[in-house]
Amino acid sequence: MLRLFKYIERGLLLIILTISIISCSIFEKGYYDKNNQYVPKNPKFKLKDKSNNIIPANLDTINTYRLHYVYYDGLETYPNDSYSSPSSTPNELTKYNEYLKFYIKGRCSSFLKPLRDSLGSPYLINNLDMKPNSSYSKNYYYSEDGNSIDIETFVYGLGYGRYLKFKYILKETGDTITQVYNNTVSIYVKEILPPEWKQYPTDW
Repeated sequence: MLRLFKYIERGLLLIILTISIISCSIFEKGYYDKNNQYVPKNPKFKLKDKSNNIIPANLDTINTYRLHYVYYDGLETYPNDSYSSPSSTPNELTKYNEYLKFYIKGRCSSFLKPLRDSLGSPYLINNLDMKPNSSYSKNYYYSEDGNSIDIETFVYGLGYGRYLKFKYILKETGDTITQVYNNTVSIYVKEILPPEWKQYPTDW
């Protein structure tokens, strides 16, 4: 009898595990494509090709913007190797540089690159880093006034993937983009790329 109960228990566990796997597969909204980018199975971006998109005249679509500073409640958290939130280890972000690359027609991409290469020297971005399929994510942006910019992205989160939209403010000179989200302020500064670098087309 005891052995029978054990078989039943194992069978129930197997059934529960199978149902869990199937459920995750059903509710999972995204997947990793051939470029190892997390993308939605059935894209439903609200900003894609949205009408009346006023591309800011001073937005640089040739060069790139790099994250320079992050402040949380007025405290500089990036660059800051020693900073850690109450629920995290020392700042992982300080190991990387984060970039935003804008294109015409409301497309943009974001990507992370290590601060140092395998030999310990400062990592220098190259032309291939600008290739959209090498990016961290492919996104869409929209501006209704030519000043503030909404960027919509799709990320893995809550176990199944979700769409996120953040607002950025472009400085009149076009050299700085600032994101304010709750108590966090992120400041991106334009970086000039070599003029001979190839400009990659957008395909999303």
